[in-house]
Amino acid sequence: FFDPDDFVEFDYYESIITAMKLYNTDIGCGGRVLIDEFVPIPQLNREDNCSVHHGPSFFLWQHVFKTHIIIDNKISFINTAHFEDGIFVIECYGYSKIDLVSYENKSFYIYIKRKGSLSHLDPKSNFARITSAYSIIKSHLSELKTKNLRGIAIHTIEDYLKATEEKILELQGEGN
Repeated sequence: FFDPDDFVEFDYYESIITAMKLYNTDIGCGGRVLIDEFVPIPQLNREDNCSVHHGPSFFLWQHVFKTHIIIDNKISFINTAHFEDGIFVIECYGYSKIDLVSYENKSFYIYIKRKGSLSHLDPKSNFARITSAYSIIKSHLSELKTKNLRGIAIHTIEDYLKATEEKILELQGEGN
């Protein structure tokens, strides 16, 4: 899964899946490069035009999952326009019976930063979406607590909710 306006290096899936087989993991992950939408592709390696990120994240498009995690645990996207992919990834990590994630220290995923995209809107103008997502995720967390999800996933979602609540309070304070 990846955004239709982004792209991946040609060896993305092969490299991630090879590492997953080598280390017998359920989840694989690679790095990403973030670039502004108007940067010509030949200039991708120039430091002033892009930022390179290594390490696991909550971005769905950086991951490869064994299908049994998703199917066996009936994982699906929650109906929110903010952080739904993060919740999906956290649930996959939480249901995986293996504590390891295969991580390839290479930036395979090229993410195009679009000026008007949801993820780049000013939080003040995106306030309604953030508060709506917060409520939906909080409700979803209550449901997840009744399932056989590993504790680290629950704590990660709780941490996300706490940070989001603090941002909501900050934005409300700025409105006065």
